[in-house]
Formats: sequence, structure tokens, C-alpha cells
Amino acid sequence: MLNAEKYAKKNDWLKAAEFWNKETNNKNQKIAAKACVNMALACEMEGKPGLGIQWLIKSYNALPKNSEVHKANCQQYINGLALRKKDIERLDKLVRQ
Repeated sequence: MLNAEKYAKKNDWLKAAEFWNKETNNKNQKIAAKACVNMALACEMEGKPGLGIQWLIKSYNALPKNSEVHKANCQQYINGLALRKKDIERLDKLVRQ
């Protein structure tokens, strides 16, 4: 995770995602959930909000039921990405016209 952070700080999201992706299946559920959120961030930064939402759903489901704060944070991020995705789609339609 620390190696990925170095790349993220340099805006090299694809390289950071290589490290985070490996951790998304970690046996430690907290690490896996955090890696999934980081993957969502990388997807957002690469202009792929729909894929980011999929990673957030995986993170949402990664932790047990008594993780309300994590689930609320994931839901808030999902809502934000969904709005951005709609805005991007609207802008694309305007630009094409």
C-alpha cells in the first residue's frame, strides 16, 4: 500500500492501481476494503466513474455488518461518483451537438 501511495502522489494512478489491485483480495478484510476504495479513486482519476462505483460496491460488501461508518462513506462516495458520471454524460452530449 505504501508503494502505491508514492505513485498516487505523483498522479501515476495506473501504477498505483497495480499495487492496490493486488490487495483487493487480501485476507485482512480492512486492507481489502481500503484497497477497493483506493481502486475507486484511481478509476475516478482516470475518468472511469462507472468502474469506480463497482469498486466501491465491492468495498461496501467487504466488511462485516457492524461497519456502518465504512458503509456510509462508501455510499456517499458512490452517490458522488454517480452524479459526476451523469454530468460527464450530459457534457458529452452537449459537445457532440
